[in-house]
Amino acid sequence: MVIKDRVQKILNASGLSASEFSKKLNIQRSRLSHILSGRNKPTLEIIVRINKNFPKYTLDWLITVSYTHLRAHETRGNLVCRLLLE
Repeated sequence: MVIKDRVQKILNASGLSASEFSKKLNIQRSRLSHILSGRNKPTLEIIVRINKNFPKYTLDWLITVSYTHLRAHETRGNLVCRLLLE
């Protein structure tokens, strides 16, 4: 599951509309749309806001990625940084 899918899952489980969810995170509705469409990845700041507003979803769960994405020389931490910066 990629991060946009995790954000979508949280949005669906919250019972909030996309506009209400955006307001709760203090981001523009268009920014949320870009995250959900996969056009943009959420910044670390947005990931932290999601965690603070929805503590049931841990930071580890939000940023955990499949080890199948690891390049031969990467550690999990390197991979997370690379994916967040792409």
